[in-house]
Amino acid sequence: MTGAAIFKTSRLVARDMNPDDWRELVAFACLPEVARMMASVKTDWSETEARAWMARAPFRGQPGFCLGLHDTAGVLVGFLGIAPLPDMGVPSVMYAIAPEYQGRGYATEALRALLVLAFGPLDVSSVGADHFHDNLASGRVLSKLGFKYIRDDTAKSAARVEPERILLYRLTKSQFEAAHEIS
Repeated sequence: MTGAAIFKTSRLVARDMNPDDWRELVAFACLPEVARMMASVKTDWSETEARAWMARAPFRGQPGFCLGLHDTAGVLVGFLGIAPLPDMGVPSVMYAIAPEYQGRGYATEALRALLVLAFGPLDVSSVGADHFHDNLASGRVLSKLGFKYIRDDTAKSAARVEPERILLYRLTKSQFEAAHEIS
């Protein structure tokens, strides 16, 4: 694992993805059960497409980035980021965890650390999130962290045939601080 950590948790290191991470990324992100839950991930990424996707949003100290999530052994177990979401007028968080690492609390752990970064050093006042209606696990993660449901909408996924219903959420800095001890 190379590259400076943007943040660490007890089990994860979040950093910009290196060009060599593309194989691990494609191995899980292009699985239909993962790709269909993301807007821009296709099930048939080429090396060039995967490398371009990884390189398009490095961390620059402000919203608009995507980081690789690595376990302490350096294995890429997922990714997460925060980017503008014009519909909601606030930055939006996104994340994915490789299927073999799901159910271990990694998404909650990583997203909590991302929110500490967003509401602290990045000085964001609120963030949005969404998930496809059939991604109940993401709904549970968002709920655990204090996100409040706003409304339903529809969205496209590069890995779905038709637009699908999504659930939109928002979390303010004050809501997060009231629910979580921030160190």
